[in-house]
Amino acid sequence: MKLFISHRHTFTAGVLLVAGSLFLHDLHLYPQLGASGAALLAFLRLCLLAIPFACGMMIARRLNFHRGLRSVLWLLWFLFLPYTIYSVAEIRHVAEACRLETGAYTEVCVYDLWALYPVFIYALTGLLVYVFSVLQVATATFRRSSPKRWFILGLTLFVAFASVFGLYSRMNVWNAVLHPELFAAEVLATLGAPNFLFNVVVFFLFTTALTFTLHRLFYRAERFIFPKDKS
Repeated sequence: MKLFISHRHTFTAGVLLVAGSLFLHDLHLYPQLGASGAALLAFLRLCLLAIPFACGMMIARRLNFHRGLRSVLWLLWFLFLPYTIYSVAEIRHVAEACRLETGAYTEVCVYDLWALYPVFIYALTGLLVYVFSVLQVATATFRRSSPKRWFILGLTLFVAFASVFGLYSRMNVWNAVLHPELFAAEVLATLGAPNFLFNVVVFFLFTTALTFTLHRLFYRAERFIFPKDKS
């Protein structure tokens, strides 16, 4: 009996891996939440990654949706996409996972070395979801390379700004709808915060470079792994 592993099996296993990693990530960092609280927080993090992923797939497939529903999909995708890059900044929690208690640097995270993987998987998942979703939507929306590149650059600039703003202000996207005046005031206040614009530029440059680099790597890997039959 042959063991057949389909794309659906692989995708399901990947989702379970990410979900489990998020649970361990939150349980280790916030033990006061308990198992139920960590599971709830992990589920929220997973939803914040799943929403732009799912909306991007539906937009790219050009399903026969009503114009109003398509507008909602675009809005949700646009608003929740920054959370994918925001998750990359979760790497900063390594400082909490590897608390320096004994004063000996070499002993940091030796006994809890496993705690590095959930943080890394969370950040990597967010980056891959961003690249996959953006490239999928951009390819389905634009036929020519030039507008496609400008679309990706503009979107990456917005996501870099929004993710860094979220870290500085601790505000969420729904605050822009529920409390627009407060949200606008917070944006203006954050613009003058130390190193804010510098961090936005760095996030933009790194995310842009990774997006286009991964795009070419995905393309080359697909041609290498699944070569076309020339016979």
